[in-house]
Amino acid sequence: MGNGWWNVEGWPTASEWSALWGLAAVVLAGLAGWVAVSQLGVVVAEREERDRPHLAIDFEFRSVLVLIALRNLSGKLATNVRMTASPPIVSSHSENFTGKLGAVFGGQEKIAQLAPGRKMAWFFDRAPDRLNSSSLPKRYEITLTYDDPSARESGWFGLLRLKPVPKTYTEVFVLDLSQYGEAAAEQDYDNKMWNAATRNERRLESMKGSSATLAGGVSEIASILQTALSGSQPLGSNVTEETPVLMPLDESEADDEAVLARDAGMRRMGAPRLRRSKAVGSRQR
Repeated sequence: MGNGWWNVEGWPTASEWSALWGLAAVVLAGLAGWVAVSQLGVVVAEREERDRPHLAIDFEFRSVLVLIALRNLSGKLATNVRMTASPPIVSSHSENFTGKLGAVFGGQEKIAQLAPGRKMAWFFDRAPDRLNSSSLPKRYEITLTYDDPSARESGWFGLLRLKPVPKTYTEVFVLDLSQYGEAAAEQDYDNKMWNAATRNERRLESMKGSSATLAGGVSEIASILQTALSGSQPLGSNVTEETPVLMPLDESEADDEAVLARDAGMRRMGAPRLRRSKAVGSRQR
């Protein structure tokens, strides 16, 4: 060791200092590389999360009708969609609906694909019937499983593989109908128009039946008139009401005013006016 003031006894030599700083540079470079790789992994994970399909399932209300709606909220295609509900979904509407819901939400049926932005909805129940029932469950946990056919798994150092490898996602959604018990439902204009169209259709069906009845009556009247005109049945043979006819002039009438009153009353009853040879008001001398 030299005798310079900077040469302190017991300290590393210049070559030792050089080796020490070289080791520190290697350690710092390794840390920087690790941070860079970690950041790359975060970027890749965020990109995968952003680019993958996102599905959501929830209740949907149309007036008093409750539906279970499945939506694809992303811009990616989802395939092999399966849904499993716990407890099994039961509808108070009918056993037929319960069977269909059980098949769809029991994992027995799967949706081959759900395009971006598309929605599928199934009728579940009527809100008043469901909320007022004490025996039917109002809370369900639905496990949703679906695949991303265009996913690319990450390889070494966060790099994406070139060949697509389908990736499966599993999510759990909680559907609780009781939380909507005191909430106001949205105005469903589509349902109102559907109800108005249904009412108009029923009115048209009623008018159709009335028209058919009227047409039958007109046809029967035409048949009667045709039979009467052909001579096989005298016209008016089916009329049971007697037609009043003016009686001959009674010469014992007290005066002409009584005769005129009787004649006017009989004409109001529809009787034909009889022609008389003697003028009204003349008396035999």
